[in-house]
Amino acid sequence: MKGILFKPEMIKAIREDRKTVTRRKIDIDPLGWVFKGMPYGIAAFDHKGTGERITMRPRYQVGETVYIKETLFRHPYLNEAGYILDGTPVFINQTIGDCLKWRWTRDILSAMFMPKEAARYFITITGVEAKRLQDLTEEDAQAEGATRPPNYSLTPHYREWFKWLWDSINAKRVTTTGDMGTITGEGYPWETNPWVFVYSFIREG
Repeated sequence: MKGILFKPEMIKAIREDRKTVTRRKIDIDPLGWVFKGMPYGIAAFDHKGTGERITMRPRYQVGETVYIKETLFRHPYLNEAGYILDGTPVFINQTIGDCLKWRWTRDILSAMFMPKEAARYFITITGVEAKRLQDLTEEDAQAEGATRPPNYSLTPHYREWFKWLWDSINAKRVTTTGDMGTITGEGYPWETNPWVFVYSFIREG
């Protein structure tokens, strides 16, 4: 089973059923390629200049269930794992209450390396589309788990919030200052309008 990464606030949004969609970058030049559809669930792109066709398979497929990766910490006295998001213990056997014993050298385990046995949240993919990032609407941003920023003068509220969130994860040598603070990241900023896979999902359990 595959895992998937989310920022802590997005895990909370999934837990509260406020987030039912996620966008993930497609590694392709957004200016040089035209999307031609998704036959058999595989995205096809044609080059604007040469007409060359390439295909991109989404990492997650419709009907696939994946587990959400979370950052873990070592309990200072019990040598057991806990979720850093809320401090609760990691149970690997819900029936008898067995906790996951800490087996890593560091006191914090990045979510990237969290094993499936520690997972408590699962989602099932219900749809996959390929879109440009800036096609996002207010309604789309709400489905992404967006909340209203403190400055209600911003219009649109939710889309601006998602733009800030995207750049906080994906921006490349770009500093963005807004109502959520100032962030600098690396990757693919909003302004480049990359192609993304749009995954819709439902939370299991």
